[in-house]
Amino acid sequence: MIPFGWARGRILRVAPGYNPNSSSLGVDVSFLLFGTIAVSAITFVTATAVRLWRRREAAADAHERAAGEG
Repeated sequence: MIPFGWARGRILRVAPGYNPNSSSLGVDVSFLLFGTIAVSAITFVTATAVRLWRRREAAADAHERAAGEG
């Protein structure tokens, strides 16, 4: 409710999508989202590579032990 004698303001212009605070927040959230996805993918690939490397190394050791016994 507006007190008597006060003038109401007018909407001079509408600029959709113009809010400097929300645009910088959107960039931060996007960076965190894609950064988290990238770190997860890198972690998965690295863990898989280490697992395969250890498996091959264990198989080579087993083969050498078997060749030494015979």
